[in-house]
Amino acid sequence: MFMAEFLETYQEVIRRKRLLRKLAVIYCIGVILASLGIYFELGLTSSLLFLFIMLLAWFPLKRMVRKVLSEWLREKAT
Repeated sequence: MFMAEFLETYQEVIRRKRLLRKLAVIYCIGVILASLGIYFELGLTSSLLFLFIMLLAWFPLKRMVRKVLSEWLREKAT
């Protein structure tokens, strides 16, 4: 029974990593598109500042998303 629990946990981790990778790509594409829009409206400095702030905001957001994904996958598995 120990091996089955290990494999189940491993599959959950793999699913979480895949979902997190997809969310990261979507977030980065959104940030780049938004910074391009800001560049054309306000200029380079504002665009780079927005890009920097949003990339810094990703790290705490990523931690929260990991926690939510783990809980969601556990609920989905049961």
